[in-house]
Amino acid sequence: MGKTLEARFPFSGLYETYHMVRIVDSVSWLLFDCPFEELTEDDSIDKVDSYVSDNGLFDKYCREYLESVCMKYGLRTVEFKELWSPKYYNYDTDAIYVTISPEELHDIVKGLDPKGLAERVKANHSSFPGFVSFISNDIETWDWEKLDAHQIETILEEHIAQRYPELHEIRSEDKNEWWDELGSAYPESF
Repeated sequence: MGKTLEARFPFSGLYETYHMVRIVDSVSWLLFDCPFEELTEDDSIDKVDSYVSDNGLFDKYCREYLESVCMKYGLRTVEFKELWSPKYYNYDTDAIYVTISPEELHDIVKGLDPKGLAERVKANHSSFPGFVSFISNDIETWDWEKLDAHQIETILEEHIAQRYPELHEIRSEDKNEWWDELGSAYPESF
């Protein structure tokens, strides 16, 4: 395989999201024949947690999620690299890191509405009170030969949004809900 670029894939994370609910509910039904929220004993909750950890279910789920999203939105060369989880969730959330071919990324950018991409770049990379962005929010200043993982994430996010226009309205209200709305892209095995 030729040169690839590393990117952070658009994903709301696992912690306190629909993804986590799907995983722990599936395991709860498997082990105790009830949804996770109905478990009352700490021992039962610990067994679900242990089962998820011992079987690498977060990693497996994210691999299947990525595969489903890529198939649905025509991403041909995106491949799973790793699932990263922060030590503390108050600063960041789980992230799926992937690789993508420079050729496919180039094709994606060429196919995007430039105005939509510029708006997403401004929204994703603008500083605000409590947050300083180290990535320019002006797409005209980006060095296209040296895109980082977050810039590529923004491009992929816009690619998916332009292929599924209903997400534009949802995104403006709640980013996590926006990704949860991908609904039919969730792995069916969970």
